[in-house]
Amino acid sequence: MAKDVRRRLQAAFLAALCICSLQQPSQVRAADNGGVDGWGESDDRQTYVHLMSATQVNNLPTSPSVEAAVVDPRKAVHYEYQFRVACSGTEQNQGRTSLCAEALVGCINDPGPLTLVMRRFVRGDGEILRDWHLVGRTCFPGTRLGRPALTLAHIREALATVPWAKLNTGMQPPNNLTLITVPVFYQVQWATEGISPGEVVAIDPARMLGYRVDLRPVLVGYTYQFGDGSSFGPTPDPGGTYPNGGIAHPYAKAGTYPVRIDATLSAEFRLDGGAWTRIPDQVTVPGIPTSMTVKTARAVLVNR
Repeated sequence: MAKDVRRRLQAAFLAALCICSLQQPSQVRAADNGGVDGWGESDDRQTYVHLMSATQVNNLPTSPSVEAAVVDPRKAVHYEYQFRVACSGTEQNQGRTSLCAEALVGCINDPGPLTLVMRRFVRGDGEILRDWHLVGRTCFPGTRLGRPALTLAHIREALATVPWAKLNTGMQPPNNLTLITVPVFYQVQWATEGISPGEVVAIDPARMLGYRVDLRPVLVGYTYQFGDGSSFGPTPDPGGTYPNGGIAHPYAKAGTYPVRIDATLSAEFRLDGGAWTRIPDQVTVPGIPTSMTVKTARAVLVNR
């Protein structure tokens, strides 16, 4: 009976010891992050979801802290780093620094482009103990990509300087004149000079650090300002003429009303003829103001 109890206690102790050893990372693994919280790896299976700040990038650890006590410099382990633009397949492509649109839009509020921070372990005698592996992502690569980095800010600046076409308001009845309660049909009329939705704009490569960048405006919606305190939109409907136009507005009182149609646009861009990528920005192109005169009809008896 006593032997059986001792056997059970021994088995329980060994099981607890095994669990503790599984949960406890090795000494080198625990020190891998070099004291930089939020991105350093403590397990090969960890997913790196936090972006490294500029401070973290500028203070990357050079070696595991546990190696400080190693006397023989040939056995001391140090870190080497490599920065790669965060494009598809980059993690497996050593030394890649070519740009892609997905890396630009990966850093909306920071400089960018989105960059992978890779690291490897090298011993003093040159032996590679662990090859390149991901330790973080950052929007603050600085000059570490080897050439001036095109960023989303360059694309936004190009979008802000697009020479948009003038946006006019077509109306029916004609001559900017109607009667109360009679629906006025409105229609978008882009001028032929300038850029309108769907056209492709080639940006001067000198402004894009040598990259070939194309912009393509994308319509978000039109907003119809009727001048009587009411409006409609944004809507993708460009309006039309009687009787099939989708935007019609009657006026309840006589008067002259300032009217216009505004367009809200976003845009897509592509690098060096690649796939189109949406810019996370919008611009408003104000319409050219015009007026609609509304009159009251009076019945008149005519003696024939």
